[in-house]
Amino acid sequence: MSHLFDKLTASYICRMNHPILRVLLCLTIVWHTDELFAQQYTFMTYNIRLDHAGDGPDQWQYRKEALAAVVMQHRPAAVGFQEVLKNQLDFLDQHLPGYLRFGVGREDGAEKGEYSPVYIDTSVFEFISGRTLWMSETPETPGKGWDAACERVASLVVLRDLKTNDTCLVANTHWDHMGTEARLKSAYLIKKVLSEGISSGKRVVFMGDLNATPDAPPIEQLKQMLTEACPAERSNQGTFNGFDVNRTTFPRIDYVWFSAGHWQVEAYEVPQPKVNSRHVSDHFPVVVKARVY
Repeated sequence: MSHLFDKLTASYICRMNHPILRVLLCLTIVWHTDELFAQQYTFMTYNIRLDHAGDGPDQWQYRKEALAAVVMQHRPAAVGFQEVLKNQLDFLDQHLPGYLRFGVGREDGAEKGEYSPVYIDTSVFEFISGRTLWMSETPETPGKGWDAACERVASLVVLRDLKTNDTCLVANTHWDHMGTEARLKSAYLIKKVLSEGISSGKRVVFMGDLNATPDAPPIEQLKQMLTEACPAERSNQGTFNGFDVNRTTFPRIDYVWFSAGHWQVEAYEVPQPKVNSRHVSDHFPVVVKARVY
């Protein structure tokens, strides 16, 4: 429709003799084109570190308000968290106003164990449907996969943009920290599932803590189908800090990916928030602004 509009208006301009009218019409076309491509979103992935009594000064109770404030500062259209226990989930539900949440506990598909939930800004998206997959040979049922040390899940949501009515698929996951085979097989499983969404015409966003550095085989697998948000010149900017405030280099194991040909990344940021001179989590968040086209 927009191409037809441009052709007709271009033809009309050519027949116009008044210079002021021609300028005004050109400005109208520019405005029209910008409006069509003006839909920009912010996405965030954040491993918040589970509530663990052994963390001393970095325990959840000392940093939870600061973490919620970081999220609200960036106000992502969708954010994927990792390592969320039920009490942390309840806190986030209460302290992220305007957000709807989807996700289940990985151990039983209900409330037991860690969650990898997706929180959705309800002023941007309408929640259409949600689905949980276990990173295993039996993805529809709770359980460990391959050589994994823990149950691992992916939370997938289908969302509708409230302004454009376009739909997108957002997926969030946390891959195993021990199982080499589990991470690689998880990449194969995610590729299969997301390719189904792409084939059905949905724009895809995939995010999470993948416990793999950019040169690892699972990441190479994802590169065959998805486009990573991190620009090449920022590839050394890491995300895992281990709560070590003296550390200066960090492995990059947290990612945001997009379906190829659907998105243009306009900003990529790895903030390093602190509270009481301590890191807010043992991971830094990844914040990405992207525009659909």
